[in-house]
Amino acid sequence: MNLARQEHDRRLAVVINGNARGVNRDVLSLLANALPQGGFFLSHKVEDSEPIVRRILDGAYDTVLTAGGDGTFMNIVSHVYRSAAQTFPEGMRLGVLRLGTGNAIADTLGSSGGTNGMLGDIVRARTDAGVRPMRLVRVEGQLTPFAG
Repeated sequence: MNLARQEHDRRLAVVINGNARGVNRDVLSLLANALPQGGFFLSHKVEDSEPIVRRILDGAYDTVLTAGGDGTFMNIVSHVYRSAAQTFPEGMRLGVLRLGTGNAIADTLGSSGGTNGMLGDIVRARTDAGVRPMRLVRVEGQLTPFAG
C-alpha cells in the first residue's frame, strides 16, 4: 500500500494505547512506518495523555486518531477539549483505529478491522475522509458519549 504523503494530506497524529489488546510489536512497527515523522504517539498510562495532547496541539495536527478502544478515545478527546480552553481547535477531526477491547466508538464511526483495514483508515484520515458529528456530554469536567 502506497502511503506516500500527498500535497492535500492533513497533518495526522495517532495516539496508541500500548496496553490495548491488539497492540504488539508488529502493529507498532506498521503504524510507525505508516505515519509521517512525529505523528506517532505511544501511551502506557493515563498520565501520558496530557503531554501527548500538548505536543499534538503545539504541532497543529488537524486529524487525531486513537488506537486502543473507547477509553483511549474518550481520554484523548477530553484532554484536547480541556487543553484547548473547553473547545476543539477549529477544523480538528478525531477518529478511532480499531485496536482495543471496547470498540463501540469504532463501530459507530465505521472503523475497519485488521491490519489492512487500519492502513486504509489511516489513508482515508490523511485525505478527505467523511466526517460525522458525535454528540458528547460533559460530566464533572469529563466528556463522555453517555452517562447514567
